[in-house]
Amino acid sequence: MTEVEIEGVRFKFAKLPGRSGMRLAARVVKLLGPLMADANDGDMGAAMAALATADENDVLGIADILGPVSQIEFEPGKWAHLDARSQDTHFAGKPKLFLSWIGHAVKDQLSDFFA
Repeated sequence: MTEVEIEGVRFKFAKLPGRSGMRLAARVVKLLGPLMADANDGDMGAAMAALATADENDVLGIADILGPVSQIEFEPGKWAHLDARSQDTHFAGKPKLFLSWIGHAVKDQLSDFFA
């Protein structure tokens, strides 16, 4: 299990089961594939356009995959799994922390993919 601190909040990540990991990889490739391809060409306008096609279902779908294997320390020594309800509670008014959690968790889950 990986433990990381993000913006002063501690998180833990367990590894996803194989099929869930593939679901995550497929969603990440769908979102970032055009961005990665366009970045190689140096066309940042196209890269931004690729990211702009993402909607809340893309982001929340990734959060739904990561939630069961992620925990947040909400009080010293007290941890909660980040299911949808916990995400609503712990990330209320904190969209930057929410997106940072997703980014760190994706990097942890797909570390060999990004190597």
